Amino acid sequence: MLLWNAILPQVTQLSKISYWQALGLMILCRILFGGFSFGGKGRNAKYFLKEKLMGMDENDRSSFKEEWRKRSDRL
Repeated sequence: MLLWNAILPQVTQLSKISYWQALGLMILCRILFGGFSFGGKGRNAKYFLKEKLMGMDENDRSSFKEEWRKRSDRL
């Protein structure tokens, strides 16, 4: 709500919103874009990555890890 009220009224000529309108927008965005899993995606991604690594042979695993290190060094 605070972010909306600080930015959008000045940029787009929209009006300020109340707490309940902000809560409704958050629920609507969760339904449309993210569902209601709070933090579950990170856990699933971790297990997916672990299963993927376990299914690789040693050469593929080492090249994957090397590429991962290269990409993380760029950040």
